[in-house]
Parts: sequence; C-alpha cells; structure tokens
Amino acid sequence: MGKYTRYDFTISIVMNDGKGSNSYSCKLPYKLSTIHEDNLCITGREISISGSRKKNLNVDEVFNSHNSEVHNQIIKSLCYYFLLNKKVVKINSVEVVDFKGKRKKFNSRQINQASENNISISNLSSLSLNCVHVVFENSERGRSYYRALTHLIGAACESNINDSFEKTWKAFNTLYKTITGKHKDHDCHVDLRAKILERPDLFPLSVNYCNTLSEDQIRDRIRWVAMIQNDYKDEGQAKNFKCFVKRYSDYRIMNIMKKTLSVREVFLKNKGFYDEVEQHIESNILAGTINDPEIVTLLCIKYMYFTRNKSMHGEHFDSGFRLLIDNLQQKNTEWLKDLLTLLIIDMFNSHSSF
Repeated sequence: MGKYTRYDFTISIVMNDGKGSNSYSCKLPYKLSTIHEDNLCITGREISISGSRKKNLNVDEVFNSHNSEVHNQIIKSLCYYFLLNKKVVKINSVEVVDFKGKRKKFNSRQINQASENNISISNLSSLSLNCVHVVFENSERGRSYYRALTHLIGAACESNINDSFEKTWKAFNTLYKTITGKHKDHDCHVDLRAKILERPDLFPLSVNYCNTLSEDQIRDRIRWVAMIQNDYKDEGQAKNFKCFVKRYSDYRIMNIMKKTLSVREVFLKNKGFYDEVEQHIESNILAGTINDPEIVTLLCIKYMYFTRNKSMHGEHFDSGFRLLIDNLQQKNTEWLKDLLTLLIIDMFNSHSSF
C-alpha cells in the first residue's frame, strides 16, 4: 500500500505568567490512533502542541466540539503547565494553524479562563509530575485521571468552599470508580475501603495526616450524631448499625462511638445487640488500638459521602445565605476538602499499583 497524506497542525498557547526556565516535552497519544502521537513542548511561558491527522484540521471544530481530541490535548497540556508552575494563570492567547496555513487566534478576552486571577495550587505540590503522566494515556484509565485532574484543579479556583468541595468530590468519584472497577457508589466504597486498609502504604499522605488527629479534632469537625441518625433511621437498621461499629477498632473512633451510643441504644437493646457492641467498643478503648487507615475511610468515604449528599440533595439552605463569612460550616468543609485532596493525590501517585 502506498503512503497516504498526513495533515500537520500546530497550536501555540502563550501564558500570562509562569517560570521563564520552564522546559518540558513529551508525546501525547490520542484516542483516534494507536500509531501516531502528538507532541507537547513547554518552553518558558509558551505551550506548543503539534501533530497530524488523516484530514486537514477543522479549526472551528477544535473549540466547539466537546469530542475534539485536539481540544483535550490542549486541556491536558494546560493542566500540566499549571502543576509545573504550582499555580493557575491566565492564557494570553491561543493560535491554531492548519496544514494549509489557515490561522485562528483567540485573545485572553475571548478565552474561558480557569481563573481570572493567579491562583496558587501549592496544595497539589505533592502530586508527582511523573505520575500525572497517566492523564496522557490513550486508555479509559488515562481519560478518567484526566477528568479527575480538571476537577481537582478547578476546585482550587473556586472561591466558594462548597463549590470547591463539590469539584473535589467529583475528582474522587471519578477515581474510585476507575480504581475499583465498580459502578455503584456503595460497591466502590466497600472496595476502596478494603484497599486502603490492606495497603495503607499506597496512601501515605492521607494516612499520615490522620495519624496526627486526636479524638476531639475529629469530633469537632464532623456532625457525627446527624450522620448516625441519617444512616440508621429506625430499629430495623439496628443490625447494620452494629456491623458499622464493629468494622472499626481505632480507639479514637471507639471513644466517639461510646459517647454517642445512647443515640441508638434503644434500637440495639431491643434487637439484642447492645452488649456485643458495648464490649467491642470497650475492648478497643482499653487496648488503645490505633488504626490510621480506618480514620481515612471513616472521614473520606463514610462521612464525606453523607455530608456531600446532604448538600447535593438540597437538604440545607444555600451556604451563600450564612451571615458570617468565616463560619464554622465553612471551616469544617474546607478541612474535609483538604483531607480528601490528600487522598486523591495518593490515588494519583499510586495509580500504577491499582
């Protein structure tokens, strides 16, 4: 068979800020080909993407079609640039040139900026740039991590902490479905919890942080009783509540359980589970059992799923109507978001082990 023509294109993106010493290049696989790859080159404040296609590039389609692989290459490259510079910055211009020399250029006012101001993302500095390469993979895993990364960086650009938490949760949701291979949230949560307990070494940032937490620090940040009342509403769920208690052993969790057991004491006694539950709690408190991975799973999976659903389903009034800017709910939500971010970074940095 004879050679067929490939139609080259180039994209030049000039950024408003960044290190002048930036120098990075790599190959960018894409969904429509298993043979050809695009090229990414970052030099100073300029991002260059070049490649070729079977047909001459439809310049308008690049920016208007959500299925455009070229558009995805641009977004991936921008995400990498932001991480490389540890901040989200504005785009000055984007220019696309097709095989025939047709140019299309957009200035900063025409571009939907990730942020109108420079935003530090130093909280993502523990994210290994080598591990971030997973977003460039031409695979379902690569596309999942790519979507998660956009939500994670987007969360840093949100001024409203509840919106920021929601984007952080979206990143988490995307990753736990990919890592577990399950579709239902409950199945994903069970499987991810097992992975964290079995291999805490894959989740060092979140596990080590939870090691520093005291019982009071945990209790002060969460609405424990509200979660129990929501998840175990009636006597028919007494057995599920018993199983919930017995899934944990860490003395900090056990102390919280002990001090709030009265909330479901009647249910447990009526079903004959109270003594068993009380003995489990007391024995682990006496032993001083420490299980940091359990704290990660309790807060990031069990509790955050509860609090996220309460917000998503409109069971609280809009947070924008809270009178004080620096209110307790905002502080607690930000604390939860920061912890969840650590777990997400762990999931990125250990992605090759899943």
